[in-house]
Amino acid sequence: MSSIGMTLWILDEYGLHARPAMQIVEKAQQFSCDIRLSCNGKDASAKSIMETMRLGAGRGTKLLMEAEGEDSQDAINHLFLFGKQIKIWTQEPIQNV
Repeated sequence: MSSIGMTLWILDEYGLHARPAMQIVEKAQQFSCDIRLSCNGKDASAKSIMETMRLGAGRGTKLLMEAEGEDSQDAINHLFLFGKQIKIWTQEPIQNV
């Protein structure tokens, strides 16, 4: 199986804090594929609130979202659009952090 990835930047002024992290985890759990988030040398399952919160991803942090498995493309697309909708991340680097 191949891995699909997307580079994102944390947009929210408070970073990837509890509420949006939980929303991302809930969405990720709807997919059967393995979904990983990584930044600052740390790696987390996007299906685990504890792991996701341990990333400590603040505003402007470069985040890599990767998925591997049967529905990986759908998962990446859905999570990106959801995160963009709730204004937690963007595909553009953040200026003046």
